[in-house]
Amino acid sequence: FFPCIAFLRSCNTNCGSEVIPAVRVVLVSNCTNSPCYKETAELRYQWSLYLQTNPLNSSWSEVHQLQTITGTALNASNLVINPSTLVPGQDYRLTVNLEDVNDEDANGFAVWLFKTSAIPAGGTCTANTSSGVAIDTTFILYCTDWDDPNEPLLYEFVLPLADGLSTILSYGYSKAVEVILPPGDPMENYTLTMDTVVTSSIGSRANASINVKVCYRL
Repeated sequence: FFPCIAFLRSCNTNCGSEVIPAVRVVLVSNCTNSPCYKETAELRYQWSLYLQTNPLNSSWSEVHQLQTITGTALNASNLVINPSTLVPGQDYRLTVNLEDVNDEDANGFAVWLFKTSAIPAGGTCTANTSSGVAIDTTFILYCTDWDDPNEPLLYEFVLPLADGLSTILSYGYSKAVEVILPPGDPMENYTLTMDTVVTSSIGSRANASINVKVCYRL
């Protein structure tokens, strides 16, 4: 009779002190003892995920339909959790069970407890004026009241262009930037929409947008 299977679960991607929900998680399991190397061994893995629902009494609820948020089968040796599928600011417990279907005494499991990072919240991004003239008007774009436990925060202001391209107007710790903007699309009432990304020190992100009307210079 073989002892319990000994194997390790290791994290390959998104392995910081807090897991970033917007980034995929890649986990790898490795069997480390003899039962896995028998010629007759037929290994079967099973991954499960649980969300802590009450920290006071350590209550956990299983995440059902786990397959819908993963990029790998739940019976594979490795697991990929897709980006933007975990809830920010929560505690999770991930388990993987391993057994040899040809030997009922050969089995084992591994557990990973992890926390997802919170995302920056509570703030807004806007412009000092809602309309102006291309080339003539200096717009001040700024963000206020964003909060996250992992500071300092980075602010990125991006102007989308045609054909899926974009230009970065500003990137850094400054919450505000002065810009001269091109005219907006006449078919959209000359409206320009700028994307803003607020990023914490560990990489969790929140998105906002700023709309202004920029007319042609007469």
